[in-house]
Amino acid sequence: MNARLSNRQIEEQLIIAEFAVPREFAFQPGEYVQIILPGGLKRYFSVASSPSQQGTVRIATRPSHSEFKKILAAMPLGTDVEIKGPWGDMVLPKDESVKLTFVAGGIGITPFLSMLSELVSQRSERDVQLLHFTDDKIFEDELRDYIANLPNGKMDVIYERINPEIIKMKIPDYQTRTFFLAAPPGFVNVATAILQELQIPNRQTIGESYTGY
Repeated sequence: MNARLSNRQIEEQLIIAEFAVPREFAFQPGEYVQIILPGGLKRYFSVASSPSQQGTVRIATRPSHSEFKKILAAMPLGTDVEIKGPWGDMVLPKDESVKLTFVAGGIGITPFLSMLSELVSQRSERDVQLLHFTDDKIFEDELRDYIANLPNGKMDVIYERINPEIIKMKIPDYQTRTFFLAAPPGFVNVATAILQELQIPNRQTIGESYTGY
């Protein structure tokens, strides 16, 4: 599918890019796509926008010295790219009684931006709790705005390493919740081990790792 760079924001710790896509392009919150730049460089990204924002695919990534990110940061608005997908298993369960816990490490917050935005657009009353483990405040204002518009939403930004005590303190009913994990592989591996230690069944854990950030 052809797409066009329509907006871009570059910060010290973040590159946000928006692409104009056909309005009929469909995806579920939490899915990811592959973006192919002019010249053929390609990378996978979670979609950070929601399906209700028709005609737009937003991604976010950390700046680095990779050739892909140099081009992404420098190419002019209006540049055409190719987008393939979407794919992914980390999507919202259809059963609205399922209590959702989103656990993000750093830039792993991107699929949850899509999910939370979509829940707000649906005026959802789902029980949703977000734990964002991070070293900075990326997307914090946007996230707090989403949570403020979800009657059963709650959010904690945590500036320390994930550990069992934090999970038990922040989520007293952790044994009854479904956990979604998104972060670099090391974080996801540690978080998965912690949930196993807390005897959370595998069926209540869905995780995705993000490399190269």
